[in-house]
Amino acid sequence: MKWKIFNSVLIILLLTGCAQQHIVDDILMIRNISYDKVEEDKVHMKILVPVYNEKEGTSLEFFESDTDLSKLGRKLMNYEAPYPIMSGQAAVALYGEELAKSGLHDIVDTLNRDPEIGNKMKLAVVKGTAGDLLDKEVTSVGQHPGIYLETLMLQNEKSQSLPVTNLHLFLKYYHSDGRDPYLPLIEKKGNHANIIGLALFDGDKYVHEIGVKDFFIFHLLSSGDYKHGNIQVALNKEEEESTEEDQEDVQFGGNLAMIENVKASTNFEVNHIGGVPEVDVYIKIDCVIREYKGKADLRDPKEIKKMELKLDEEFTQKSELLIKKLQEFNVDPIGFGRIVKSDTRDWDRKKWKEVYPNLIVNVHSKVTILNTGISE
Repeated sequence: MKWKIFNSVLIILLLTGCAQQHIVDDILMIRNISYDKVEEDKVHMKILVPVYNEKEGTSLEFFESDTDLSKLGRKLMNYEAPYPIMSGQAAVALYGEELAKSGLHDIVDTLNRDPEIGNKMKLAVVKGTAGDLLDKEVTSVGQHPGIYLETLMLQNEKSQSLPVTNLHLFLKYYHSDGRDPYLPLIEKKGNHANIIGLALFDGDKYVHEIGVKDFFIFHLLSSGDYKHGNIQVALNKEEEESTEEDQEDVQFGGNLAMIENVKASTNFEVNHIGGVPEVDVYIKIDCVIREYKGKADLRDPKEIKKMELKLDEEFTQKSELLIKKLQEFNVDPIGFGRIVKSDTRDWDRKKWKEVYPNLIVNVHSKVTILNTGISE
């Protein structure tokens, strides 16, 4: 027994000795990375490194390199650095618009192969140049960009304002049959970073985007279980028409409501009619009215019933509009391909790209108002 314990301890010590040891004070830890296309086969890589000093606090160092391989880029940066540059604390990777349009798989896969980087690392596409967001001036409530960019995405995901994305999910959707990846779309706004939508991918190429106004419906369709989202809806659409851009902001006859879903669920049913798949989407929303501007008496059960029917129509229409938009783009971030595949023999990925744009999708919404915020 003693010999077994001795041998176990010896093996642990030998393995520990084989591992490469680093003293924290003698290394530079990457926090954020940006990539921008500069030539056909060249990428401009920029990294942000916080440097901690007991007397002076935290300062920021930036290293940059033009390279065709990100691993080589970090090696070239090491020639400028006083200490080895390590990636164990890398939290955010940003990709410039032009680079994202040309394809991200190889660069993202390099991050995935790095054993120091966690699979929950945040990724995002930047309108314009990604390196512009790695700047000392980009800050909010005292947070330097190394912290700010990560917390910006995390807090919006936690409040379910932003669909959850990370390194693992991007590659999972990329490699899966029947679902396309997506990433947050961010732009620089003064000294702040601003989430303006979702970048939609066909394979690994950024091809289109949807705005933040579509996030609520996107959540409903893509997550299956969605809580505490907020959306502003107009309830008298027959009185006035709106454009797609302002459909959530125009007051139709002064009848406008801000609702929060307490609980929402979405289920899909696939039918094959003449060998062609057809999908029925069933959305169930339990909600409360947080704010209301209009003429209806929210204490009257009949008025509440009318409002529920209006909301049924509203969510059905908004869902169908978003689905049609995605079909026109021929991108499938919701995963209709995965849903149809699970109910179809001999499903073919290439054929699905031809079928998907013309797929018939019928949306059925059922809204229940639990509370109006009006006391009796």
